[in-house]
Amino acid sequence: MTGISIHDPVNIEDVRLLVLTVSGDNTPSVRYRIKKLLSRYDPQYGNIRIRNIPKTPNRRLRLLRDLIWADCVLIQKKLFSGPELRLIRWLAKGLFYDLDDAIHYVHPSKKIPGEGPVKNVREKMALTVSLCDGVFVGNQYLKTEVEEMGASRVKVVPTPVQIPGDELSRPDLMERSGTGLVLGWIGTAENLFYLDIIQKPLSVIQERFPDTRVVIISSSPWATDQVDAEFIKWSPEKEEEYLGMIDIGLMPLTDDNYSRGKCGFKILQYMSAGIPTLASPVGANNDIITHGRNGYLPAGNDEWVQLAGYMIESTDDRRLLGEAARQTAIENYSVKKLSAEYRAVLDGWMADIQKTYGP
Repeated sequence: MTGISIHDPVNIEDVRLLVLTVSGDNTPSVRYRIKKLLSRYDPQYGNIRIRNIPKTPNRRLRLLRDLIWADCVLIQKKLFSGPELRLIRWLAKGLFYDLDDAIHYVHPSKKIPGEGPVKNVREKMALTVSLCDGVFVGNQYLKTEVEEMGASRVKVVPTPVQIPGDELSRPDLMERSGTGLVLGWIGTAENLFYLDIIQKPLSVIQERFPDTRVVIISSSPWATDQVDAEFIKWSPEKEEEYLGMIDIGLMPLTDDNYSRGKCGFKILQYMSAGIPTLASPVGANNDIITHGRNGYLPAGNDEWVQLAGYMIESTDDRRLLGEAARQTAIENYSVKKLSAEYRAVLDGWMADIQKTYGP
């Protein structure tokens, strides 16, 4: 569907939109995705409200006033109980959903592999998407999943990345020699286990290039006895500064249903700063990276060692990959581009609702 313009008979600014977000403002899905994608909606109009969803049912009753006020509701990632969801559906003229993780599968860090669905969660997901008038997802894999569950109208909009200015945040990035380079990873503590996949390759690289540093930016350190890894505690205020330390970005993933639902935002953070990346060929990583053009997709330990070593030794290759990576981020994944696309689609969906129900 396409969005409407200010010349259409439906005035979209008259539609009251309530956005229900998970957890706190620093949760990646809130901080990087929903608030950036909604940045084109001006809160000054007074027709959009963004509310964090309280964790307990009793506290969620406080949302009732907002739900009565709203014409349309956009739920971000949260799966409500059946009665709660049906109440929201009954109150809202338009109901929409936004998903950027395969939360209906077991997280691969758990003892049970990430292949199988969590039954009650999958049932909630199917009910949610089937009751919605439109569903946004972060990648093609999630689109296929929700369509199989009964979603009737689905739009893929990747999580956008803020481009740090017109120039590289690290002017020296492409000029450094092969010694003393930083292989870096940034992410949440629950995803640190993905680094275990490349413990052996990283230990080999550090043996071969003793001055190479491995830097982990997270809320907790990576527990490893094979790699000499430096820990930097993440903070929102210093995130861009910490990213600026990295010469080669890392994004290893296991190949399972949960990980295929990840949207590759880590890669986009590296790309936006002109940082060349090594990432597992899983899910959205394959859509974002063109192997050998704007990054590398190593499969197996030998390729991780080979390609990391090549990038460390080749200043020219890092420069070309970094430039191409940044251009990819600017052209396809910027906040400016994707927030406009998100608004156009959401405005179109809300216009359909308004035409059906009237002002």
